[in-house]
Amino acid sequence: MNDITNNTATQDTTDTAPAATAYAFAAYDAQHSPAPATGNRISKCLYRSDSKEALANSYIELPELAEAEVQEQLTVLMPHLISYLETVQDSIVKASHKSGYDAVQASAVALPAIIDKLESTGEGRLNKEAVFAWFDSSMADMLMVAFADKMGISDQPTEAEEERLSATLNVYRVKYGALAGGKSVYMPEEAEKLVKAIEVAGAADTSLGARFVARLNKMQEPEEDLLLSL
Repeated sequence: MNDITNNTATQDTTDTAPAATAYAFAAYDAQHSPAPATGNRISKCLYRSDSKEALANSYIELPELAEAEVQEQLTVLMPHLISYLETVQDSIVKASHKSGYDAVQASAVALPAIIDKLESTGEGRLNKEAVFAWFDSSMADMLMVAFADKMGISDQPTEAEEERLSATLNVYRVKYGALAGGKSVYMPEEAEKLVKAIEVAGAADTSLGARFVARLNKMQEPEEDLLLSL
């Protein structure tokens, strides 16, 4: 690793900016987790203290995979994607068998159920940082305009008005960030407002936007009453 000339991924898209050729490892400290630059992510190599390899915890900062780039390679990726989804499906089947069931309901192994499994286990490396980056790039500006219009704030807001706008925007930012863990549940009224915000910002066609809309819509569905009237 001595020939590395680029320590971190660069987000400079100018024609003269050289593309990174390598990414150097750095020591990772869990107490002071590194914050990636916008558009980047942290890839960690963590080891048990009693590991035979005696390797130190380390990390590198990488550019996030671009959604457009993945879509361009979707035909090539599709067999790998299906294979991975089948492993998730297999885990659902095994869990049912271990629980003593004689059969597995078709709905339990259908694609929506597989997606629910991924959501609940936090697969896909979705974290708050990624959600915040999505919010800042895909929603913040449009929501700021929408909130200002709703509050009757002019194009030249006062300092107090700017603070109100910022506070309101941050409430939504935090709400979406909490969805990264896959276990957060909101009341139907809250879920409806979060879906509306995604639609107003025009972010429903982004990968995270579509994912959150589907999940938030499910939160608005009435729960099945399993109690038998006596």
